[in-house]
Amino acid sequence: MPRNSQPALLHRDGAGCTLQPGLRWSIALTIAAFGCAAIWLGLEDASLNIRTVLCVFLMAVICWSILRLPATPVALVAGLTLVVTGVAPAQTFYLSLGHHLIWLLFAAFVIGHALSKTGLAQRLVLATTSRSGTVRELFFAIGFAIAATAFLVPSTTGRAALLVPVYLALAANIDDRRINRALALLFPTAVLLSAGASMIGAGAHLVAVDFMAYTGTEVTFLYWAVLGVPFAALSLLLAIIVILTLFLTPEERARGLVMAQPDASPLRGEQVYVLAVSAATIAFWLTQQWHKLDLAIGAMAGAVAITLRPFSGISLKDAISDINWNLLVFLAVTLMLGHMLTDTGAAALIASKLMHLAAGNGGLSPAAAVMIAAFAAMAAHLVITSRTARVAVLIPSLAIPLAAFGVNPAALIFLVTMGSGFCQTMYVSAKPVALFAGLDVATYDDRDLVRLSAWLLPGMTGLLLLFSFLVWPMLGLDLSPPADGGSS
Repeated sequence: MPRNSQPALLHRDGAGCTLQPGLRWSIALTIAAFGCAAIWLGLEDASLNIRTVLCVFLMAVICWSILRLPATPVALVAGLTLVVTGVAPAQTFYLSLGHHLIWLLFAAFVIGHALSKTGLAQRLVLATTSRSGTVRELFFAIGFAIAATAFLVPSTTGRAALLVPVYLALAANIDDRRINRALALLFPTAVLLSAGASMIGAGAHLVAVDFMAYTGTEVTFLYWAVLGVPFAALSLLLAIIVILTLFLTPEERARGLVMAQPDASPLRGEQVYVLAVSAATIAFWLTQQWHKLDLAIGAMAGAVAITLRPFSGISLKDAISDINWNLLVFLAVTLMLGHMLTDTGAAALIASKLMHLAAGNGGLSPAAAVMIAAFAAMAAHLVITSRTARVAVLIPSLAIPLAAFGVNPAALIFLVTMGSGFCQTMYVSAKPVALFAGLDVATYDDRDLVRLSAWLLPGMTGLLLLFSFLVWPMLGLDLSPPADGGSS
């Protein structure tokens, strides 16, 4: 066989070597048929609702993973199927769109639009690079400047799109293909790994917050930051060191730079106003444990204030047109699907089956349950390419069942959510990775991503386990189940 030829069953795309579409559908249909048959016939003692939910959930996972169909239509079909079959009331489907976390994300998108349109977010990032004297200094400065945007702009895709002009400006200034390749790898990596610092950093976090509340642990915006910032910061630090070491020589890392100076003019009136409203909204979120008002209330007030056109130059109509409605609808339906897995008892059934299986093999310790959850979370992006979909699948089907082995379900939920942020192995693993790979200028290829992930994976897994066993328990998220289902 010629060196560059591919087997007939494979074809090459942005993700590397993948299955031919016909074979992919054959595998999916086979797994679906045998899986649904096993659920329907093997769980005769389970209620009709439980078996229906498990079959629908299995089909959704197959569509997201093997077929890699668009996440939102699949979720909508799954949700509608539960309504049509009578498992979920129609009202439950409608009310999912009115969930307070949906309104929180809606308002955060509006505020993020204002920060982007006024140029404040880009100006903040560029200002941090102006004093970088070497390539090494630039990478650390830009990495942590990107991390700060997790508190300003919701969704990793939105942040990546916001930062593309910043990358292009820096790359043109540096004008070195090898350094620009490493810098291109840093941007989506920093976006993805820093998202865990903020509750609004990714839609997946809101799924986790809802499930944690469902298990008895209320998580405020501030407490999420207390838990997430240290992990996100160390993850990003590790990634910067790996990228610098792996893709640049010592001479390239020490190369001197003369950076273009950012706009030094005073902030315009509308920029000052948008900055003040944004700061007030974040302050409202951070002080929730004292004022006790819902996060979405402050977010909506901020969204209304920031779209008063005479003061900000931003209209609500324009801001709404920039909202990622696809993510909002997907988040709403996945919240419903997750609740149906728990409300019908399907998640409890999975837990009991796991416990029975473990008992037949000598049992499963709490530490082993934590490690299984960590490894599954880190590897899940190879199968399910949507971050929110990964979390929506892992929490009810893995984290909550594994909690039956003597682990706090909230701790496992947070663990798999943070672990799911590692998704740099393939173009299709995350939209920010695909976005920077698809720029008109040369950036990186799939081999660079695999190489980066191979070095990052051991360190990230070790970091996740370290935080799970030592750091997060010291911050109040214990691995032991709370005796009273307490809250944080």
